[in-house]
Amino acid sequence: LSFVLKYYTMPFVSPRRSAAILALCLVVLLNSGSSAQLDDGCLGDSLKDHPDRMHSLPGWNQPLPSRWYSGYLDYDFQGQQVHTHYVLVEAEEAEETNEEEPKPLIYWSNGGPGASSLFGLLTELGPLLLSDRSLETEEYKTTGIPTPIYNPYTWTRLGSILLFDQPAPVGFSYCNNETSSHNCGDIAWTDELTSQNAYLALQAFY
Repeated sequence: LSFVLKYYTMPFVSPRRSAAILALCLVVLLNSGSSAQLDDGCLGDSLKDHPDRMHSLPGWNQPLPSRWYSGYLDYDFQGQQVHTHYVLVEAEEAEETNEEEPKPLIYWSNGGPGASSLFGLLTELGPLLLSDRSLETEEYKTTGIPTPIYNPYTWTRLGSILLFDQPAPVGFSYCNNETSSHNCGDIAWTDELTSQNAYLALQAFY
């Protein structure tokens, strides 16, 4: 598998857009009850019934464009038990061809690092985006649930997307059992420690 590593600084996000993003992020978290690892590599029919698989998103009243997974990767680092939140969105099947060409796994990381990668997934590169348009649909006016908008330029047409919220406690990742803490024990994150943490998370993923 090939990887694309991307560190990206978030542009300005409007308050309305932020509210829509936060609402869907919380739903992604609620679907992350399992910490089971994806031991079969990252893709394949063997994962269709994996406990981390997401089957729906509020506001999206159709089957998901491809399979989504959301959960936690657990490992020890610097004397702390780290629980790194991950999301995997599998590549979409190409409609114009019946050929089963292998597609790469694209690793994406928002931040500096230091920001949740869900922002990138849900505002820039993923198949379902949240924007001001999400708050202008008839469905939103009826239900109050932001409407994900399909992105025809999604990176999942090129490959599968894997993202981490890291280092903990960025996003929904956390350390030990301190889900409300703003630190990770006595770890003072540096670029070197952050890269080591990302490497351990990738090892846990596989």
